[in-house]
Amino acid sequence: MLADKPTIQTSLPFHELSIMVFGTPSSGKTSFCNDGKDTLFLATFPTQKEQVFARVENMASWEDFKSKVHEIIQLKIQGQLPITSVVLDIIDNLWNYCLTFICATKNLKYPPTTDFGKTWQEINMEFLGVLDSLMRVIPVRIISHAETSEVMLDNNGVQEAVSQASVTFKSGKQVQAYLKSVLDAVGYMQVNAHGQHTITFVPNAYSQAKDRTEILKRCGVIVLPDDSSLGLDYVGKYYYSVAEQLGRKIVSKKGVSNGQAESQGESQE
Repeated sequence: MLADKPTIQTSLPFHELSIMVFGTPSSGKTSFCNDGKDTLFLATFPTQKEQVFARVENMASWEDFKSKVHEIIQLKIQGQLPITSVVLDIIDNLWNYCLTFICATKNLKYPPTTDFGKTWQEINMEFLGVLDSLMRVIPVRIISHAETSEVMLDNNGVQEAVSQASVTFKSGKQVQAYLKSVLDAVGYMQVNAHGQHTITFVPNAYSQAKDRTEILKRCGVIVLPDDSSLGLDYVGKYYYSVAEQLGRKIVSKKGVSNGQAESQGESQE
């Protein structure tokens, strides 16, 4: 006789999700991803140290990023990793670093149009290889700018702005497919007409948000606190509330279950 299928679905604690947030400038993306002292920001802007309250290391090149990823992996293997998550701010610049790095190894300024896409393929393989190595050992939160295009939505000639993460727009289908397969959620951030910072994980025609958890999209458009550095824990409370309504059991990769995971989230405030 076949065993009965389990009736209780499980989900990861919110702070263990790998997510990407994208949005307009000054929409609060960097502050939102701040999770306190246990988060390491790998920042591509020198001014980031003034904007966040977590550990920050500036990445000035692709070599810097590769070296840091290698260090994180080694510390993880040794059981000495002092952080619980990594933020890539912004991934658009890391992509450009990788492009510059590969072109330099081939004595090129930019990928040529005469090699049948071979250089672009090398860039993709290098970029995805390092990113995948990092995402296998620790939860990663990725920040990207928004790329906006105008598309016709109806027969009346009404056009609406459609936003997507600019890194997926720049890098092509291979990187898009990878991010789609590994990210638990993609959130779109913007400032609404009332000057409030908002985030949504609801996929729709206007923003290419995403939610594999089947929890976050049920939260709708979330208006974040005035102090956007509290946003991650704030959204986490929505996540746990909806998970409870759905009868989901929250199970950490470390074996922590429902009540414990929820109380951990609250203790970080």
